[in-house]
Amino acid sequence: MKQTVYTYFILLFSLTFFSGCYRYIDWAATIVDQADKIETCIGLAKPYLKAARVYDQFTTLALFDALWLHEDVVDAYVCAHAAKYAFNDEQYHKFLDKQIEENEPYISFYLLATIYGPSGIMLTDVNPLWVVQLKVGDHYYNPAKIRLVELPHEYRYFFGKRWNIFKKPYLLQFDSYDQNNIPIVGPLTREVELVFRRVGHETSMLWCLDSQGRAIVTDSLDQDTMAYDINTNLF
Repeated sequence: MKQTVYTYFILLFSLTFFSGCYRYIDWAATIVDQADKIETCIGLAKPYLKAARVYDQFTTLALFDALWLHEDVVDAYVCAHAAKYAFNDEQYHKFLDKQIEENEPYISFYLLATIYGPSGIMLTDVNPLWVVQLKVGDHYYNPAKIRLVELPHEYRYFFGKRWNIFKKPYLLQFDSYDQNNIPIVGPLTREVELVFRRVGHETSMLWCLDSQGRAIVTDSLDQDTMAYDINTNLF
């Protein structure tokens, strides 16, 4: 009986409290000026955002968040940037052409990384603790360029809550063409994978592509890897 009374009390309290919250929010919106919403095109970027978490039992080894700078993401960036600066049509298309031209030679990713261990560990080290490679089909490719960057605010917005000042932002760039001048990601490519590897541990992020070369939206964003010993990874 006491349990039943207690349950009804909690239910009544919740209804009263939350209904009051909604009334407060509505009241605040009428008293405090609200910012107008502008287009961000974030929906174009979401399918290209992936994350991986690597654990050794209960110890966190590394946290990785990557945004593939696919042409859809570049379009989203240009859309958000143009809205921010109120570009006219001519400015918009000029800026878009510049971004496409800069992106064309590379398969690029923005990467947020937190690596646990001795202080000062960087992916740009001469002999880094972790290496990152691009896998397409059965072939692995090393970055043509990897460097620390100041992440543009538009891309911080695309990362959402995954962006914070404690993660190091990198720009990874892989050559778009192999040694035979054949596109690495072509019309028949259906999977693009970023592989992160250190001695004894490995994890990856996988983008599945449709027939148009666009990322397929999946329910899972995060890939958690728990390594129970130095030779065994459970995915």
